[in-house]
Parts: sequence; C-alpha cells; structure tokens
Amino acid sequence: MRIAFLTPGYGHSAGVLGRHVQALASATAHAGAQVEVLLYAGHGDYLPADEEGISVRRFPSWIPAHDYALSGQLWSYLRHHGGDFDLVHAHGQRMLPALLLTEGEARHVIFTPHYYASAQPRLRNLVQGRRHLLDHRVLSGAERVLCISKSEALQVRRYAPNATVRIVPNGFDAASIAGAEPFRVKRRMILTVDRLTRWAGIHRVISALPALGPNYAVVVAGNGRGRGMLEAHADYLQVADQVRFLGAVSDEVLHRWLRTASVIATLKEESLWGGTLLTAACAGVPIIASDIPANREAVALTSRVGIEFVSRRASPFAIADAVRRLAAPGTASRADLVPSWENVGARTVSIYAELLRHEH
Repeated sequence: MRIAFLTPGYGHSAGVLGRHVQALASATAHAGAQVEVLLYAGHGDYLPADEEGISVRRFPSWIPAHDYALSGQLWSYLRHHGGDFDLVHAHGQRMLPALLLTEGEARHVIFTPHYYASAQPRLRNLVQGRRHLLDHRVLSGAERVLCISKSEALQVRRYAPNATVRIVPNGFDAASIAGAEPFRVKRRMILTVDRLTRWAGIHRVISALPALGPNYAVVVAGNGRGRGMLEAHADYLQVADQVRFLGAVSDEVLHRWLRTASVIATLKEESLWGGTLLTAACAGVPIIASDIPANREAVALTSRVGIEFVSRRASPFAIADAVRRLAAPGTASRADLVPSWENVGARTVSIYAELLRHEH
C-alpha cells in the first residue's frame, strides 16, 4: 500500500501542521504502508531525521504566490505518479491546486484543511461564510474531509454541505509540557501565545496591566506585523517595562514559559480551534479565555477547573479581576482527555483502513 501526503510543512519546525503530518506519516509507516511526503519547501528548510518507510521529496516553487503553493515540479510529479498511490492525503489550503491534479488518479483522496492555521484575513472570511470556489470543489470531491474541531467542521459544511466530514483533534506533547522546568521570575507572569495581530486580543491583556499593578507582567510568544502596534500600546499605558516580546521560540522554550506562567491568556476574537487553551491545560496553569465556540468546545477535554471565560468586549478591569482570581493558589487547570500525537496517528490510520477495506 502506497500513501502520499501533500503538505506545505513537515516536522516540529513547521508548526502544528508540520507536526500533524509527521505524526500521520509515522503512524502510517508503522502500520506497514509505503509513505511518500510530497513537501512544498525549499532545500534549506529543516527536516526531521529519516524514518524507515517514509520518503520525503521536496518541491520548491518558482512561481510566486501568497495563498497557494504553485510548483511546476510538484505538478509534473503528480501528473506522472499520482496514479501510483492508493491514497493521497493533502494538508492545508495552500495545497489545493496540487490536490486537483490527483482527481481521477489516486484511488482515494482525503483533505485536511487546517483552516484554524489560516492567516487572519482568510480566517475572518471563513467565519463570515464567504465562499471560495476552489475550496468548495475540493471539499465536495474529497472522500473524507478531516477537521480538528467541530468549529472547523461547521465552516467546511458551510462551504460544502455534502462533504463527508470526520473530526480528529490535533495532538499534544503533554508529558513534555508538564515536565518542563520553569524559569525563575520575580513577577507573576501572564503568558499569551499567538500571531501578533489586532484580532489576537493581546492588546487587551496589556490593557489590564495598569489595573493589576507592578507585580504582574505580560510575556508574548509569537511573531507578526502587530508587534509595533503592541509596543506602542504598552508605551502609551506606561507599562512597557512589564511587557516582554519573545518572538518565535522553540518548543522547549515555550514549554518552559508555559510552566512559568501564573496565568495563560488566549483572548482572540475568532478561532476555529482552542489549541492554546488545551496547551495551557497540559501545563497545569490557570487560563483566561475569550468566550468563543472554539474555546468552549476545547474546555470539554479538560477538568474545567482553573479556566475562566471573558466576553470579547470585556473591559480591562474585568480582565484584571479574572487574572487575580486565577492567580490565586489552587486554581490550576488539568488536561484530562487531550489526545497525544500517537492517538491522532492511530485514529487517522483507522480512517485510511476503512476506505481501503470498502474496496473489497
């Protein structure tokens, strides 16, 4: 059995999407399949160590594009070899043009949209129900569309009501997070992890600092064009010395900050996945979260304690009050049902087996 993964990222260095694809490729190879990862990436990109049964082919692009991966080499490979695979599993909306080339070639086609990881303007279009014809065609044509949450599945069904959707949540390295060594700090730290955009709600966390006083500080992990705006906001409120921007950090460093924080804040206005909330629960840290459907869905996988929801219109004073309550002793959260990456791999392989079994 030959299975191909079409993906714009692979491995830990490629974020959650890359970690997701690596987990599926590993589980599929361990199940006895021959796996090819067809990776849209330059030759300078870091890849994990070779694994038995997995072949990684890189296809750089010579055609500039923002939304989609346009690679003549990848398209040529799919034209000549698409029919060699029993199943093709494509990841992310960037791979939609390449996925169209497999129509009528591969025996089975699965698509995981990873819409939760989309840039904010596209995510807003998704939430507002603005259709894209290419998405509609692929979602309707794929035998299975695998979503990581009910919130993401809802958006898929808005685009393609007849799509066959299954939900397989993302995984977490819960043991690595829980076992990380905290940093030594003098203040109570409020950690927020997100792209630095005006929709991430980071400015609202910073706005709560004047009401919290000098014993609290905000640590921001992530990159984005909004950093200058956030720095200016902190300057205006005269709390710049209480705000630290880490930029992009490794998993190891992030895990240590997760364990260091007194409270973790995820106040984004819109999302299709409560990943930050679940990550915080793995760290056993209290959580303040925006009251949106994705976070409400995620909290069902936790112990539900040590988590407080606030309105997307909550004042800085209300946010400060919630932080004080959560920072009190005995309010730690707990991840009871959060899946591991091994769980994700096993559940997805069972879907592959189901499709292939129906041929006989």
